[in-house]
Amino acid sequence: MPSSFHTKTIEQLLDPVAQQVSELVVLHEKGEDGAAMPNLQRPITVVNAAVQNLAAVGNQQIETTKDVVLKLDTPPALAKLSAASFLLVDAMNLLTSDAYSKGGREKLISGARGILQGVSDVLLIFDEAEVRRICMACSNVRDYLSVSEVVQGMPDLVTYVKNITPGMTNMTKMVSQRATDLTNQVHADKLEDCIKSLREQLPNFISSIKLVVSTVEDIGGKAHQAASTNRLYYVTNIADVITEMIRYLQMLSSDQDMQTDPMNLTQLNQTKDSLDKNLIAGKGWLADSNASADSMDKLALMQALDAAKEIACQAGDHHLADEANTLAMKVERLAQLRKEGKGNSPEARRLQQEIARDLEQLQRKVDQAVAHLNQYGDAYDVITKEMPKAKEWLVDPNAKPGVNTGSESISKMTGVIRNLAKTLPADRISNKERAEMMTMCNEVDTMMDRLNNYRENGQGQSDEARQLSKQIGDKLSQLNGKVAKILTRHMTPQTLEAKLEKARRWLDNPGQDDEKQGLICTRNIIGEARKIAQSVQDDQTREAITNKAAECERLCNELDQLVKAGQGDSPKAKAIGQDLKENLEILRDMMKKAMVGVVADEFAEPTFALKQLNAAALAPLTNPNREERFEERAQLFERQASRLAKLGAQAVAQSKYGAEEKLKQVELTTKKINDLTAQVVTAGRIVLLHPENTLAKQHFKALQDEWSENMDRLTEQVDDTVDVADFLRSSEKGICKEKERCVKAMDATDAVQAINSAGNIIKRAERVVTAGKREMENTDDPKYVSELKTSLMKLNGMLPALVNVTRGYAQTRGQDKQAQDAVTKKVDDVMYAVSGIRTTVEARLIEQEMMNLPPPPPPPPAEEDDLPPPLPPLPQEEQAPPRPPLPAEEEEQFPDYEEDSAQNKVRDQAMMKAAKELHDETKKWESQGNNIIAAAKKMAILMAKMSSLVGNSHGKKSDLISCAKEIAKASAEVTKLAKEVANKCTDKRIRADMLKTLERIPTISTQLRILSTVKAASLGDHNEMSKENEDAALQATELLVHNAQNLMMSVKDTVKYAEAASIRIRTDAGVKMRWVRRTS
Repeated sequence: MPSSFHTKTIEQLLDPVAQQVSELVVLHEKGEDGAAMPNLQRPITVVNAAVQNLAAVGNQQIETTKDVVLKLDTPPALAKLSAASFLLVDAMNLLTSDAYSKGGREKLISGARGILQGVSDVLLIFDEAEVRRICMACSNVRDYLSVSEVVQGMPDLVTYVKNITPGMTNMTKMVSQRATDLTNQVHADKLEDCIKSLREQLPNFISSIKLVVSTVEDIGGKAHQAASTNRLYYVTNIADVITEMIRYLQMLSSDQDMQTDPMNLTQLNQTKDSLDKNLIAGKGWLADSNASADSMDKLALMQALDAAKEIACQAGDHHLADEANTLAMKVERLAQLRKEGKGNSPEARRLQQEIARDLEQLQRKVDQAVAHLNQYGDAYDVITKEMPKAKEWLVDPNAKPGVNTGSESISKMTGVIRNLAKTLPADRISNKERAEMMTMCNEVDTMMDRLNNYRENGQGQSDEARQLSKQIGDKLSQLNGKVAKILTRHMTPQTLEAKLEKARRWLDNPGQDDEKQGLICTRNIIGEARKIAQSVQDDQTREAITNKAAECERLCNELDQLVKAGQGDSPKAKAIGQDLKENLEILRDMMKKAMVGVVADEFAEPTFALKQLNAAALAPLTNPNREERFEERAQLFERQASRLAKLGAQAVAQSKYGAEEKLKQVELTTKKINDLTAQVVTAGRIVLLHPENTLAKQHFKALQDEWSENMDRLTEQVDDTVDVADFLRSSEKGICKEKERCVKAMDATDAVQAINSAGNIIKRAERVVTAGKREMENTDDPKYVSELKTSLMKLNGMLPALVNVTRGYAQTRGQDKQAQDAVTKKVDDVMYAVSGIRTTVEARLIEQEMMNLPPPPPPPPAEEDDLPPPLPPLPQEEQAPPRPPLPAEEEEQFPDYEEDSAQNKVRDQAMMKAAKELHDETKKWESQGNNIIAAAKKMAILMAKMSSLVGNSHGKKSDLISCAKEIAKASAEVTKLAKEVANKCTDKRIRADMLKTLERIPTISTQLRILSTVKAASLGDHNEMSKENEDAALQATELLVHNAQNLMMSVKDTVKYAEAASIRIRTDAGVKMRWVRRTS
């Protein structure tokens, strides 16, 4: 039943029914406690009216639909719903005759459960039919893609375009409407991303077919092969996107474990490649006894060991991670000896030999771990690839088994799942899980034998066959969820703030067992710092980050040793934990500032290599070594694209707000960039070989435009996440350095270097203009916009002048002192303008921070000698003494785990953990004068209360329903208050992200209320429930827990956004909310 919550339409129809049923459940409980039952005619009449309306719609659907499955599934569901309705009528009659009738009460609660289950089932059947209709449209478009392979001439192409365009348009429209109606934001966003991807790829897909047609006469030649490869890329890519759409269309809200890819193989193999590359440099450092202790090669060796730890943690191999960490400590000791001039001492030579030997062993073990992870990832890819096909086959009662059908897909899935169950190591899967997976695979195979037999004999529409199809579909979803859950078991957070949060929890309580998550995240942050240090051009910044990372690693190793010795709760461990926490915060800030510098340097001209590739492809035939030069430019282009994609993901992962969602968007962008890079090179190669082919040039240009659009999007995503003031400071610093190089080169009459430096200054200044324009677009403050616009116009007007004087200098070949002075002056003007923009932005930030400072304390009382004599009191009538103030309302305390143990209170631990995390977030702020914090804190306490009601099978139904209503009320209060803050926030990005988060809260709280009714209807009644109702109640409980986790997470994010938004509200906006950080 709970799986039907995946659309807003169903939720809106089910909510009023659930509210009526909740009243009946509460009345039933009162009757069980001995109270006389009241007249139930009104609530039961309302429920029956809703049932009759739904039945009428269902019968109408049966008459008009062509969907065979809908015709078969609807009648029995309506019959169950009618039976539940009759139970309520019988209960009403019995309780009218006898207000204490036990039989009446039993029929009342059974009927109430049946109504909720029945209404949900009918709505889900209707919804499944709609999903089948959309999936069919998707399948038709996907199947038609392969027809492009037979297009050989322009008439064929015209026909193909006429046929595919309406189908693609209709499909995207249907999917978009579906995405809007989904309650699961992950599913909705994924569908919208797929639609966006299809719209971007379709024009270039058609262009690739044109290119094939234009090279038909060259069949067998390089150009035709390249064109065919390019077309195949789009056919495969678009087909994969449509398959992914079908997969997400088929998902339900209960498919929580399948929402995230558990194995990012691309990232894993990139980490392995980085390890191998850094090891080469690191081994060179190791072999050279006289190598500097702080050289880049030593840093590369440490990065290789960080990569080994990362892979080990992803594999769940803590022993391998410890080996890598021990090696890192030996490397640091060797570096220290070399720093002291003892690089050739006996101890240093011994360490050198040990490290070299251990590195070889470590590399072999890492290779094995990566091979196993790739094996698991490939197995999961088979599951995700075959699942849509399997589900499409299962829902079609007329589909036959055989080769290349859904039955074969199911066989492949059970095969790889069975192999995973056998081969996964013990630290990743329990014996119970292993046995469950094997048993479920055997059950699926047994049921498939029976189903195949039914369908081969034309009995696919029989009740038994359809029941088998549903059971197999449910088992496959459960298996998919189990596999995803097992494979994500050792997954660490991808964003810096999420890693830091887990690290903080561990460091605040080192003795608590968190399955080493805190330790892993701490080491991960240190490794990420070294990655950034390797990208930094400034030596001082690199050294500062490296040293701070080394200090954090030393403290981390000390704490880890204490924890392993069972002294995690000792005063020494806690002191080290706090010291490490403070150092991690400092390291985090250093990483962010350094990353801004890297972004400013690397993204100064992200299309530079593309322009060079274009020039090489269009080079005249008379140019010598055209093809060799093109290949050089192609390699340069591929390297730059790969480097920028990695840096983009690195930068966005450090975002403070909404980093997880932003990182997902960046990963989509970087994937497109990486995929398109090879296609751009291929298209350029065709132009190189056939410079007279106009269609080839047009296609090459179209692909370059698509690549540039995605690179611009990545640049914008990166700029949106870095602090604009830090970016401007870094850009200004970079311009200063380029100016020094430029002046030095002009003094040395090195015109080439001087012109290059001047060009770099122009590029950096243009990036400042772009960043400034984005800052203007992101704010609603008219005064700030006006000041920024003036500064930007000033800078923008200076750039053409700098270009002109640089050209003049180039024409003199650096021999004219007057031209040299003109360049220097214009560079100074640009620097001054950039400084003005930076000053404007910094002044704005200072103003915002000043607005949120607490009011100054009152002045101290004056000395008695300085006071004038007091005025005599005015005569007045005798008055009553003033009313004493009301006692301050004590803040309700969050439940304590120790008290729960003492009272033997049972709680749902997942729900309690989510509530605790929200409460910990609210504890950072004073609730007095801050209604958002007060309401969020209340929600956390209510959710903790609900965790005990859900965890106790003998709890009161009315308490659970009442608690859910209170949570919904508090949710509405948080949403209302936060929207007021968001709407007044002058930062459009923060406002948009905050409002998107707030959109989820009403939907989740409504679902929580409905699910609580389902759970309440089953509390304490398992002995009287059917197996079907027990399964529905269990599913409702699981989804209730997940729903509670989502709600707590959304409110927690809202608190963070509200604090950020409050800083960016004008003083005259009318929002008065104090954000005072608690000191204890």
